[in-house]
Amino acid sequence: MIDQGEGKPKVAILTDGAGPPMYGVEGQPVAGRYRILRIGAESVEMAYLDGRGRQTIRLSGS
Repeated sequence: MIDQGEGKPKVAILTDGAGPPMYGVEGQPVAGRYRILRIGAESVEMAYLDGRGRQTIRLSGS
């Protein structure tokens, strides 16, 4: 996670280990399949674009 300072969006840097890193901010689609709902200090909450479900990804990767 990159915190750009007060009043600027946090940027999540995500990787699946197979491809290049993906960057995204809250509300933005990522990889054409997910939307970043919330970026916290220790986790990122994401949901499928079609609304099928959501997942919290912790900084540790699980």
